Amino acid sequence: MKLLSTRIRFSQRTRRSLVIIAYLSLLSFVLTQLLGEEVAQALRWAFICLYLVLVFTLAYATGLLDAMQSRYLDERQETLRNRAHRLAFVPVNYFVLGILLSLNLANHWFEEPVFIALVSALGTAIFTLPAVIIAWLEPDPVEESTPPSHKVAL
Repeated sequence: MKLLSTRIRFSQRTRRSLVIIAYLSLLSFVLTQLLGEEVAQALRWAFICLYLVLVFTLAYATGLLDAMQSRYLDERQETLRNRAHRLAFVPVNYFVLGILLSLNLANHWFEEPVFIALVSALGTAIFTLPAVIIAWLEPDPVEESTPPSHKVAL
C-alpha cells in the first residue's frame, strides 16, 4: 500500500522551465550582491522567495521522488532516484568543496557578503540537484486511459 503519491506531474517542458527559472533566480541572487548593499538588501528576499516557490513546485512536479524512501517506490522509480543522487552528488561535492577551501585559504573571503551569498546559493543548488535531475530527465507523464467496454450484442 502506497501512502504517498510518487507520480510525475506536469510536462517535461514545464519541469525544465521550472529548473531553468529556479537556477536563474539563484544566479540573480548572487549577482545582486555585486550591485551594492542597498540594492542587495532590497532584492535579496525577493529572489529567495521566488526560488523557494519554484523549488516547492518542482518538488510537487517530481512527486518528491528524490526524497522518498525505497519502500514507497517501485523498481523503476528507485533506480531513477538513485541515478539522480549519483549524478548530482558525487562530482559536485568534490568540486564545490575544493573551490570553497581554496578560495577561503587564499583570500579569507568568508567575511564578504558576496562570498556568503555564493556559498548559500551553491549549497542550495546542490541540495536540490536530485529533484532537478528527475524533473529534467523524466518524459511526459502518460495519461491513464480506461479500457473501452466491450459490449456483446445479442
